[in-house]
Amino acid sequence: YYQVNPTARLDKQEAEPEIESLSVPGGLSLIGDSVALRANTQLNQVFPDGNIDAAGSRNLTQARAIMNAQAQAGILGKTVVLGIGVNIVSNYKEELDGIIKDLPKGHRLVLVTPYDGNSDQYVEATAEETWKYELKLARKHSFITLADWHKVSLNRPEMWEDSDNIHFGGTGEAIQAGAKIYAETVRQAVEAAQ
Repeated sequence: YYQVNPTARLDKQEAEPEIESLSVPGGLSLIGDSVALRANTQLNQVFPDGNIDAAGSRNLTQARAIMNAQAQAGILGKTVVLGIGVNIVSNYKEELDGIIKDLPKGHRLVLVTPYDGNSDQYVEATAEETWKYELKLARKHSFITLADWHKVSLNRPEMWEDSDNIHFGGTGEAIQAGAKIYAETVRQAVEAAQ
């Protein structure tokens, strides 16, 4: 997922990959929950001109309202990234369909799929069902691109050591590593959307 700066000096420890910044024509609005908030510093490095708005406990209903408020205020970027889905709403299909309906014409939508590593413990694994529905939406609509955080998370078990299995990393180093992976997952999807 990373492109390492070839001129970076190697210390005793393994070299940290560089985070590449990305200029997004027409601007970028990222509306996220506490998972995105955990990667806030890295997201701001990747999208230095983007409008990053992440907060704890945010759900799809709230994200839709924020997107609509930004659109009405004329500050919604042409690329809209939604990093939402672990804070459960039972009507997730209705909310996602509403987001698509409300998205102004000519805008691109990047959905960061939710990951909840505790899904097997729930009667209803809503975050996982949200992920599956977002896969369908991306196949149906050409203006939707997935940043498949769910898939990335399944393939990176080290991110979840000593964590709650929703918010990556239990230690400072693991949080930083997870944040870089999250930001890079979003960057690649935004680049693909362009």
